[in-house]
Amino acid sequence: MAFQGTPPLTFNRNLPSGHIVDCVIQMLVIAFHEFGHAITCVLTGGRVLSISLDPREGGVTRMEGGRQAFTLPAGYLGSSLIGALLTFAGFNIVASKIASIVIGVCFLLTIWWGRRDWLTIGTVLAAVGLLVGCWFIAHAEALRYVVLFIGVMSSLYSVWDIVSFPWLPSSGMLLAY
Repeated sequence: MAFQGTPPLTFNRNLPSGHIVDCVIQMLVIAFHEFGHAITCVLTGGRVLSISLDPREGGVTRMEGGRQAFTLPAGYLGSSLIGALLTFAGFNIVASKIASIVIGVCFLLTIWWGRRDWLTIGTVLAAVGLLVGCWFIAHAEALRYVVLFIGVMSSLYSVWDIVSFPWLPSSGMLLAY
């Protein structure tokens, strides 16, 4: 069974619990996407009312003010940019440590804006816990691979989501009007 709003990100469908792994990874990537909308809204003078993540429908960032011309494409652009930077940082332990701190700050801001949604809070706290735990596994060697994996998935999410429904406009554009 495929997700309705967002694509499956990995090839774990053949494993017994593969859909759970897909769901968790997908939620992290959706958090980056929604963070892109939220931070752009704040930078253009708007106010973020809330962020909500849903594994079946994707996410939604409720905001008022800001410049729609910048905030609408910021989800895909932000997710792609964050993914590219994480992929770049994933080849060095020190860069992965710095990237994990940046990821943690992004995720904690996502919690601040999504504080009414327990699924968002739980997913983001689990991701931050994973990153903190990886700092202590084999002198952060595991952190390199986690950062690299999240970076590649975040980059590919944007491409996959845009290409998977070429006949439909972006869901963000539909909700904006």
